[in-house]
Amino acid sequence: MTHHILILDEDAVVYKDAIERENLGVQVTAARTSAEAHDALSSATVLVALDPRITAEVIGRAQQLKLVQALTTGTDAAQRATAARSDIALTSVKGIHGEVMSEFALLQMLALQKGFPTFLKQQSERIWQRNRHGSLSGKTVGILGIGQISTTLAERLHAFGMKVVGFSSSTDRPFPEFDRVVYRDELVAEASALDFLVILVPLSDATRNIVSAEVLNAMQPTAFVINLARGGVLDEVALKSCLDEGRIAGAALDVFAEEPLPASNPLWDCPNLLITPHVGANVDDYAHRASAVVVENVRRLVAGASPSDLLNHVRR
Repeated sequence: MTHHILILDEDAVVYKDAIERENLGVQVTAARTSAEAHDALSSATVLVALDPRITAEVIGRAQQLKLVQALTTGTDAAQRATAARSDIALTSVKGIHGEVMSEFALLQMLALQKGFPTFLKQQSERIWQRNRHGSLSGKTVGILGIGQISTTLAERLHAFGMKVVGFSSSTDRPFPEFDRVVYRDELVAEASALDFLVILVPLSDATRNIVSAEVLNAMQPTAFVINLARGGVLDEVALKSCLDEGRIAGAALDVFAEEPLPASNPLWDCPNLLITPHVGANVDDYAHRASAVVVENVRRLVAGASPSDLLNHVRR
């Protein structure tokens, strides 16, 4: 069987070149847009795309698919889109985001703790005002969700002299990168001890709105919230209320329940909120980082590997 690899991504040519360099005897189509991918879908046996682009409509037109390779760690959209197709294996690029996402989390933490948006505003208005700002050293960070990104971030936070508490659905194995790990259902009880809450938990029925009004209201008025996971894990209405009323010091959101964030969304006008457009892992060499996983899974598929033997196999 000759596999037809369809890559749907703005950097599709990078992935195509990486696969073709391996001489695996496959056909590769590079499409930057859904329109460009349309005709190739009917014969594609492998679809490579970012998770949000893997929709039920796309899967419905691709009846020959054997593998969906998500170019993300999260696969919630792909899982929904392929739920009725037990013949399709699903994989991710989990493991490539630890460094870049940790850098982005630290950027947000420093910007919030140092009040950096105020300094930028003062510069634009040519105001010389020596505001005091806080330090990360000695602060306690709670990381909700323990995985490769979280453990990498925890290691870097210790270099800043911070204490790191992990919140997990399981505590049955050691987590040496954390000072302490507790069950995530203890989040409300632990929230008052946190200076930062960094959200890195996947979106599922169990985690939807897990950072609720109850959690936010339990936090200190000097605390900050950072969401780098999925918009649905945080109650955005409750967060806006907390920020409007000064019940927490600030927040940084890179992900939202609705994306792109509509211009009419009241979060745009929320005080002490940093908004970025889901760019935490959107580094300039992302495609090169992800290509290694994509190429290896194509290689294994061509060699006849079972779905469970593919890298970052999510499910069949």
